Amino acid sequence: MLEISDFRYSSIQEIETKKTTLNIILFAYKVKDPRNLGAILRTSTAFDIKGVIITSKDSCPVNQTVINTSRNSQIPVVRVNNSIETIQYFKNKEYKILCLDNKGQIRLNSIKKLDKKILLILGGEKGIDPKIKSLSDTINIPIKNVESLNTSVALGITLYHFSCLL
Repeated sequence: MLEISDFRYSSIQEIETKKTTLNIILFAYKVKDPRNLGAILRTSTAFDIKGVIITSKDSCPVNQTVINTSRNSQIPVVRVNNSIETIQYFKNKEYKILCLDNKGQIRLNSIKKLDKKILLILGGEKGIDPKIKSLSDTINIPIKNVESLNTSVALGITLYHFSCLL
């Protein structure tokens, strides 16, 4: 009989101390689609960021569909109960809080230098709560002909831009 264990979530402290190419922690806020979450984990692994945070409520857990879509990417994932407290924790630790938003104030291509520590917030299928946006600097990706991009596509574009700044 084959026994499959549950996915082991990491802690915030584990991802903070992980050595990576990009000193970025991703907060995937309320991503409900397991294929989106899997693609996010795969993209995050490809650009060597520290880890991914998801919410315990209103987010897809790491399940077999997520693992399959991520191609079994080995990136730490943390589940948190309170989004605002989590963001405030990183603010207090002097992380730059950035939020991808199609109406963001800062154009992605205008960013020419990376801060030392970044918490990047990425919204799920329903977007990001205005309270969370108010705690961050919002970034938009200049696009045409559509209102917004798929969340994992926006992440890939953003992490590629950031990797080019190293």
